[in-house]
Amino acid sequence: MPAPAPEKSEFDVVKDAVAAYLADKAGNMKASDLHMKIAEGDAPYIVSLRTAEDYAAGHIPDAVNIKFSELSTLPTGEEILVYCYTGQSASFAAALLGVMDYDVQNLLHGMGSWSTDPDVYVKRFNPDTHQGDFKIETAANAAGSYSFPELENTTSTNTAEIVKAAVATVSPKYITNADLKMKIAEDEDMTILSVRSAEHYAAGHIPGAINIGLGSLADGLDKLNPDA
Repeated sequence: MPAPAPEKSEFDVVKDAVAAYLADKAGNMKASDLHMKIAEGDAPYIVSLRTAEDYAAGHIPDAVNIKFSELSTLPTGEEILVYCYTGQSASFAAALLGVMDYDVQNLLHGMGSWSTDPDVYVKRFNPDTHQGDFKIETAANAAGSYSFPELENTTSTNTAEIVKAAVATVSPKYITNADLKMKIAEDEDMTILSVRSAEHYAAGHIPGAINIGLGSLADGLDKLNPDA
């Protein structure tokens, strides 16, 4: 006998999990606070998302090193602290873990906040080489309205399994500021999303970007073109 169809679509199950996470999203722990927790014997389960080579060069005491694709293998029931190089990838990982209902925090500013050893804090943001001076705009851009995509990641009707299957399809993707500038200049069909506050968006944003505050992201997903 086939399994009964879930009351909600896969997309709605995942959307609800995202909304629940955003209502109580992962915090950022300072390096000084983590250092104190370790010294007091109250350290969380520390997870490095750096490369094996960089992990071997030096890592936070007792940290385990995993690949991004292995997030769902982490133990449940533990307080987890994730870190990367600058905090960007780890923030992404913390969000995915939070959506799966892990108790998780991100190390603020990543390994760059933990060590001054240049062989250890490699790949941190360098304003001399990484920061651009490209055009910004202050006028708000209107968002469209789109139908939600259909997800078919699993045959399970279990909420946790549906969320876990959705997370398994996600991986970090990055673009350089120079490449984004070129895509804008070539008028490439894409959606640029700012999740900054309305105040900061109004002060200046990437040309063409729409704004959905992070806390409102789940309710604003219909403003994103799933085919762009």
